[in-house]
Amino acid sequence: MADIGLGNRMARLVARRMAGPDAERAEEIIDHEKPAGQLAIKGTEGMVVNFAKCCRPIPGDAIIAVFNPGSGMSVHRQECPNLGDFRKGGESWLDVCWEEDVDTEFSTEIRIEVGAKRGVLATVAASIAEMGCNIENVSIEERDGLSSTLDFIIAVRGRKHLARIICHLRSLSPVMRITRAQG
Repeated sequence: MADIGLGNRMARLVARRMAGPDAERAEEIIDHEKPAGQLAIKGTEGMVVNFAKCCRPIPGDAIIAVFNPGSGMSVHRQECPNLGDFRKGGESWLDVCWEEDVDTEFSTEIRIEVGAKRGVLATVAASIAEMGCNIENVSIEERDGLSSTLDFIIAVRGRKHLARIICHLRSLSPVMRITRAQG
């Protein structure tokens, strides 16, 4: 109990371990609206929730939460390369899911390869703004004199919003390739 109070252990994980093999069935009975073993990100009952900057999860992504004693949960995309060995040690991570109606903007990163052309940054930035998206940061790397890579951190409402932005950007003539940063 002291470890739970100090934030060294997560109460839900301790309860699951104490319940033994019937734990999943008990969770289904207690919370029949959500899949067994999952938390909703929105409304996590007083837990500190941080969204990992390495993979920048957004609503619609498959996510996982890593529990860090003293600092709460860190939410990552399931395919985040920085998760490392957390999945093997079942004690420090949880499967989590997004609530149905998340009404917040989340930061994500996209990488756009463009042909070197005067005004290309302005064109791309204006197109992102047209799609109702705020640009939080941009960095440019000239590659070979013929092309550049633009890394944008943008605020989106979810995967569908991001998909519309990417489709719109692909229609621009200087855009050669667009990817979402992996971390």
